[in-house]
Amino acid sequence: MKNLFLLALTSLLTASCSESENGPFRYSSDYIDILKETAPYTDENADLHFSYQLDSPDADAVYSFFRLDTIVDNSLSTWENALRIGQFVTDNIPHNNQSAGIASLDAISLWNYHLNVENGFNCRWHSILTHELLLAAGIKNRFITCMPYKNDNECHVVNLVWLPELNKWAILDTDMNEYMTDDLGNLLSLSELRNCIINDIHYNIHQLTTSSPIDIDYLKSYWPKNIYWFSSHEVAGFKREPGLKSGDRYINLIPDGYSPYDVNLQIEILTSNDSAFWAIPE
Repeated sequence: MKNLFLLALTSLLTASCSESENGPFRYSSDYIDILKETAPYTDENADLHFSYQLDSPDADAVYSFFRLDTIVDNSLSTWENALRIGQFVTDNIPHNNQSAGIASLDAISLWNYHLNVENGFNCRWHSILTHELLLAAGIKNRFITCMPYKNDNECHVVNLVWLPELNKWAILDTDMNEYMTDDLGNLLSLSELRNCIINDIHYNIHQLTTSSPIDIDYLKSYWPKNIYWFSSHEVAGFKREPGLKSGDRYINLIPDGYSPYDVNLQIEILTSNDSAFWAIPE
């Protein structure tokens, strides 16, 4: 069991947004059909306790190291500051599927690695770096692993940013240089994006920065595959990986009746209660 868990964890840590063997373009309609046929979420009991570590020595160290006072502006909204941080990460760190060779996945270590090894980051490393920068700037967020129905050794990881002014979550994807809105300009969360895909509701993909052009048709073909189920740390904080730290758990949101792969039920929680999984931060 231990070896299986280590294999699963390694798969998550090296998650990337490259095309899988079956390619998102070719099978996009199949993935949408799978989503449409999925059982709904439930209101089952879910004893979840998501927390956000904003004030800590780690937050102070990251804030100082990255000179976040030159990036964020207290007069701006949470989303405007999140965009500034997202643009900083996207502008400086290119996408690379094969990130490897670092012992500590924290913002400062990742940045120093970036300075010495010019090969870019995969989506998980992107999201961890962004996660710690946002927390250090006082912005609550989680990095979420977005998983496909079947294990094809490829998933995607993004940040979900809490916007207190709007009382909602919003996707921030520094790896693929994107965020989403509906046709009224409202920012979309992962839950809302999934709903749009299932119900054929039009949505818009926007670039975070012009430094790295995006292919919107590709992204709209890509997302239906990796939005079937989700995994998140229960503690949003610093130095969360590699490994699972004391007092933390992996929480997995799955459709009712679905049996996910790569899950160790000794240390991970399964729930089909989407309201509990996407809970408003306290």
